[in-house]
Amino acid sequence: MMEQIKVITLDDWSHIIARIVELRDPDDNPVCFLLKYPFALDNYFDEESQQTNIRFGPWNIYTQDNEIRVPFGAVRCVTNPKEFIRDKYIEFLTPFDPMVAEKLKNQDQLPSEELTEGELSVV
Repeated sequence: MMEQIKVITLDDWSHIIARIVELRDPDDNPVCFLLKYPFALDNYFDEESQQTNIRFGPWNIYTQDNEIRVPFGAVRCVTNPKEFIRDKYIEFLTPFDPMVAEKLKNQDQLPSEELTEGELSVV
């Protein structure tokens, strides 16, 4: 699986946006997901504007790691982000990895069909 920006819904229904890669063992069996530069997504209602807004924040505040392995069993689903959310993620990513952020700006989002049902099974 190629690296892609995806929204990951975890088994506790929290949402993360990250660059995601499926790690495989030497026999090409899927092992887990690798989330690169994961950010937590949250929504809130703004009383003043009367609109629901999206907030980005650190996903795991207890680590300095920018790449985190997540077992398949912890993931409910993997989806494509809305374009404005993807663009905002790239904006947040720029200070951490400007070269990758620039490359991602010019890359079209790949179709979600790349992730098959078997790739989301419990290991």
